[in-house]
Amino acid sequence: MGKGNTANKPCWCGSGKKYKKCHGSNIQINKVKPSNMDLDLQKELKKDVCYAPHEYHTECDSIMSAHSISKSKHLKLIANEKGYLYELKINSGISHTHGKRIVNKISIKKSSTFYGFCSKHDKELFEPIDNEFILDNKQIFLNLYRTISKELYKKKNILNHQINNMPGYSIGLDSLHAQVYKPYLEKMTYFTKIAIRDLESLKHKLDLELIEKSFSKMKYYALIINKIPEIMNTFPWNVTIDVKNNKLIDIHDISKIYNFMTVSSFVYQSDKGIILFSWLDELDSDECFEFIREFNKLSHIDKVKAFLKLSFVENEDIYFSQEWWDNLTDNQKETLINLINETINFNNCEQLDVVNWKIIEIKHNINLEII
Repeated sequence: MGKGNTANKPCWCGSGKKYKKCHGSNIQINKVKPSNMDLDLQKELKKDVCYAPHEYHTECDSIMSAHSISKSKHLKLIANEKGYLYELKINSGISHTHGKRIVNKISIKKSSTFYGFCSKHDKELFEPIDNEFILDNKQIFLNLYRTISKELYKKKNILNHQINNMPGYSIGLDSLHAQVYKPYLEKMTYFTKIAIRDLESLKHKLDLELIEKSFSKMKYYALIINKIPEIMNTFPWNVTIDVKNNKLIDIHDISKIYNFMTVSSFVYQSDKGIILFSWLDELDSDECFEFIREFNKLSHIDKVKAFLKLSFVENEDIYFSQEWWDNLTDNQKETLINLINETINFNNCEQLDVVNWKIIEIKHNINLEII
């Protein structure tokens, strides 16, 4: 009787089916293929929307594939003669990778793209940073604005994926693994919603700054290097620790809304490179200042290594020269790839002696003295 009652109850997975017709079924159901999971996610990541301020939406035209890093002014300079470079990506559709990051060749036309702006606003808003980067307040703001917009776009579409597709991935699992999967998915979905909440809070403030054309609240710290960097990226980071691994914020305290620092590397003044840390000093940003003050104490060599550690651990959109990568040793390649499995800490940065960048100048607009 007990089994019969359970069998006719709604399945625990939330499918709406009776347990006996879902996870209690004796019928062998094939598991969802990893390649289909990839396709599900890619479909979600191609939803059209313009992340310009709502006040601008009456002017929108067709959605285009926008770049978070300029194709012609930045990525083109590290691509090979056929217009390709490398990225690190997780590809669960390739069985032998087992979900690990792999090095993937990608065209600059597809690098750093997302469907988050219409063609009008992508062109008009970001023209100042799609030309020569000279490090003025407006350019710093626009780089952060586009980076935050891309992250918010991605997180919202990942949430749709977690709600619309991922519950079905438990079909075909045995009962024990399927019941473990449900709380795992619930936890993922919950923290994605928290990330969206924090990103939307920042995006709202950025929208107001953009409408008012006020860029005076930007804080930045920039390392100017002697060459065009072989590694280019731009990503947002909740500043959790400093370079001594001292905890700066508790990301599990969801009662607080934390700011994001944008970390970037690309071309500066056409023939040099820049490593840029920036944030909008409108939200509470104590952790951003504390991180930079400790970071500034590092030697120039260690500053570059700490940046590389942060980029390869925290960033999912990183692009690099094929020539640079092919000239690394197997151990160096393995070290960089394995960073994806780490949580951020700044131990063992001495292993990241993989670039020949020399810092020739430091520019900033913050007080570097420890308070």
